[in-house]
Amino acid sequence: MHNFPAKIFLVFLFTVSANFVFAQAVINEPYSRYAFGTPQPSYFGQSISMGGVSAAMRDDNTLNSTNPASYSGLHITTLESGFKTQFYSLQQQVREKSIQTSYSYVAMGFPLSRAWGLAIGILPYSNVGYVQSLSGSDPLLGATQSIYSGQGGLTTAFLGTGFSFVKGLSLGVNVGYVFGNIATSQSLSFSNAVGNLSDTVYNSRYTTSLQFGGFNFDYGVQYKYEFNKNKSLVIGYSGSYSNSIITRENDLIQRYSSNTKNNEVILDTVLTTPKPQSYSYLPSKNSIGLAYRVRNKWLVATDFNYVNYKNVIFNGGTLNSQFNIKSQNSIKGAAGVQFTPDITSVSNYLSLLDYRLGFSYERTYLNVHDQDINNIALTFGFGVPLKAYTQNQLGAKMNLSFEVGRLGTITGSNVLQKYFNVHIGFTLNQLWFYRYRYQ
Repeated sequence: MHNFPAKIFLVFLFTVSANFVFAQAVINEPYSRYAFGTPQPSYFGQSISMGGVSAAMRDDNTLNSTNPASYSGLHITTLESGFKTQFYSLQQQVREKSIQTSYSYVAMGFPLSRAWGLAIGILPYSNVGYVQSLSGSDPLLGATQSIYSGQGGLTTAFLGTGFSFVKGLSLGVNVGYVFGNIATSQSLSFSNAVGNLSDTVYNSRYTTSLQFGGFNFDYGVQYKYEFNKNKSLVIGYSGSYSNSIITRENDLIQRYSSNTKNNEVILDTVLTTPKPQSYSYLPSKNSIGLAYRVRNKWLVATDFNYVNYKNVIFNGGTLNSQFNIKSQNSIKGAAGVQFTPDITSVSNYLSLLDYRLGFSYERTYLNVHDQDINNIALTFGFGVPLKAYTQNQLGAKMNLSFEVGRLGTITGSNVLQKYFNVHIGFTLNQLWFYRYRYQ
């Protein structure tokens, strides 16, 4: 009796636990201070290295959670898991560098029949992590320092299904639960107040903690047209509603000082206020794409994404009123290609690799200081077979993906954010629920 199903399920449980532990990265991303934070991609290793194309991506041994219609194409149980390392360089008046490694995603797909699939998983939705420090001075209070910081983010746990009831046409839906916490604070500290004020002036901090929780629905459709047994074209569309999620806020004001070892000592809590429950509205998303495949050698895909931020409500208020920005609808275009020299090669291992390249351009939802905040990225990567799948055996592939890009601009007192991201993902395959026939 084979124990591979137990092994792959244990891997899934382990990576779920790791995802909760490392759900949000703590890194200084200035543009994550707005709304729900920096949006995180919901696609996996193959799509990452192809510029983020996903609407029309469809395979029998690779999971695509962005478009649930693709689940109907699964012919083998598939586990997707990965993590990433981010290298950031910020440029404004001064330069700042940072690095962070975090868990990215874990998802599992099951073929229930030849035209019906199921998927579950945990994906990042957004990330918040920033620190901004401003120095000043006062004749009586002396040197002052204002620090604005935030951390946290949102995560999505989802269950989805996709099915095909007409040859070539597939439909699918994901039901997700979006949850998480975002904590922001504003601190004011005094280094050397003069005179009698030195004993009466204390550092202060105002902290706002937000808790989010609510359901989110994604849907998708794909149509696959086969020109012949070697060539096919997939047209895909995926979208989501502008769903509302519950938001709970708690505010805290504290006074503190620093001891001789420069450790923070809380003096008192001035005010703690739990506020009435409110609602936030997530942005609605729309993606359309094409994917053209030639045998198991060439795959070319392109995507166009449109995200509606005009109707977004954050903690009961509009983005423009709460963050003093001009929010706008996000538009993104992406294209990618994958080349596999010879998937059947037995003498040349390099011929078995998937070679991937992609490009994306996005006008984000942010307009700060009358400047659009755009994101441009070049991606590339490899699909590296670790073990070939054979009947009832465990197959594995490692997906190495690299992103080189820039976000924002230094024009208008903004920040230019250059980044280099390294993604390492794993795809595990194994045949489950197979009914043996004996003759």
